[in-house]
Amino acid sequence: MAKIKKIQPIIDRLMLIYEVDSRLDLCQKMDVPTGTYDTWINRDAIPKKKLIKVANEKKVNLSWIETGNGPQYTFPEPNFFTEETMAALKKQMAQTPCDGDERMAKICKAFALVDEDKQDRLLSEVLSLITSYY
Repeated sequence: MAKIKKIQPIIDRLMLIYEVDSRLDLCQKMDVPTGTYDTWINRDAIPKKKLIKVANEKKVNLSWIETGNGPQYTFPEPNFFTEETMAALKKQMAQTPCDGDERMAKICKAFALVDEDKQDRLLSEVLSLITSYY
C-alpha cells in the first residue's frame, strides 16, 4: 500500500509562495540543495525551522504553510510600535523581576548584555513572531 504523503500540500504552498512550478526553481528560491529537498520528500517532512524562516521572510502565516488553514498572509506589523513604545518595552524589560522563573531570568540577563541597536532588533523580531501567529 502506498504511503500517503503529507508533505506534498506544503510543497505546493511553498511553490505558490515563491511563484515557481519546478523542484529546481523552488530549491533555488529557498536556497537549499536538491539533495536536501529529496531528503524532505523521503522523510515526508520539512524542518520547522525552515518553514519559520520562509514565513518570516515572505510575511506568510506559518500555520497556512503547514496546514493550508487560516489567512495566507500575516498581518502587517502594527503601526503602534513607535520609538516611544519600543523605549517603553525596553524599560519594562529592564524592570521585569526575573527571580522565580529561570527562563525569564535568562532572557532578561541576555537582553541586558546586548547593545541598544541589538535590543531594538530583538524586540522587533519578537513582535514580528508574535504577530505572525495571529
